[in-house]
Amino acid sequence: MVFAPDGNILIGGNADGAVILWDVAQWKHLKTSPSGHSQAIIDAGMSEDGRLLATLGQDQVVRFWSFDSMYPLADERQVVGQAAKGLAVSRNGHYLAAGDDSGVVQVWEIDSGKEPAILQAHRHQVWALAFYPTSHLLASGDRSGQIRLWNLPAGTLQRVFKAHDGAVWSLAFTSDGSHLITAGDEDACLWEVNTGALRSRLANDAGRITRAALAPDGTLLAVTSSDGNVRIWDLKRMAVVRDIKADDDVIWSAAFSRDSRQLAAASSDEVITLWDLASGRQQGTFTGHTGGATDLAYLDDRVTLVAVDRSGMLHWWDTCTGRRLSQVCPAHTGTSWRLAVYPDGERFATAGDDGKVKVWDELSIERACQISQRTFDDVRRRQYLGQDERSFACD
Repeated sequence: MVFAPDGNILIGGNADGAVILWDVAQWKHLKTSPSGHSQAIIDAGMSEDGRLLATLGQDQVVRFWSFDSMYPLADERQVVGQAAKGLAVSRNGHYLAAGDDSGVVQVWEIDSGKEPAILQAHRHQVWALAFYPTSHLLASGDRSGQIRLWNLPAGTLQRVFKAHDGAVWSLAFTSDGSHLITAGDEDACLWEVNTGALRSRLANDAGRITRAALAPDGTLLAVTSSDGNVRIWDLKRMAVVRDIKADDDVIWSAAFSRDSRQLAAASSDEVITLWDLASGRQQGTFTGHTGGATDLAYLDDRVTLVAVDRSGMLHWWDTCTGRRLSQVCPAHTGTSWRLAVYPDGERFATAGDDGKVKVWDELSIERACQISQRTFDDVRRRQYLGQDERSFACD
């Protein structure tokens, strides 16, 4: 247990890994947080200004809890249009791109401080973006089915072609850069990048396609549908190897785990389900995504799943324990349809109908050290983790 600096609030932890706040004068329970640890909290320390709490659990995880909004949780960018739709981060971590409802594509050089490049050619909303593996090309797709390939950093147009009769919902380059995968209402297609020729068409027999996600190992493609199914395609054999009935309602998006063994599906029924791809068995269910879960992604710690919903809220889930890692966070004042993870596997970006693109780096050790300052110093590191344990510390 630890007292707040003013001595009026006593802070402790329970066996479920949650933080509990008590009013000392009235001996009244104030609040219990969501579980932040998979086991009991065994120690806690508070910063001198009372704005940040560090807790240690029996799970040997240290978590930081903010007690005010002094620390901005995300870096904001504004799109030209009224709503941000498509979103992508380059594989070298150099570029962040967003498409909006006016058809404009903006490309930021990450961490450069420069104004974004403005790519104006689409006449319809841009919901799909993808960077070439070497990051020198950007593909953009709009709601008319048109694809444009842009040269970077010049921002010149290389090629335009019609991929689908309706909207383009997803784009992805294969790992070797030889093909571009596009997903429209009725099918997903593979196009040769060098020639622009159609190589394969993956037809969707029922429902309308909402998204397509390429597995990290590049072997599988998950196609989500309005009929509640997620169809897993083997791209080498061009065949469906598993058909998962994830929900009775629309599946808005899907994401593969970093090892390509697990799939998470985001439903308009306000539910996220986890599936083992080898067996096809359901492994977990996460609820509470207001209006429906719209997009999701695994982070590089192989545990954390982040998701956005139609109310613009951001959710953090522990896929091992099935618990929330934090309180639901307001990411956008409008619906957030897209989420993209940076190559470091820690930072990620969200796009919202409020016209904002936000970059989140809550799992960054450097950022945690910056805002926690003396809460978790070198002395406490040795106390918690041991003298010889190699770890990051905030001195």
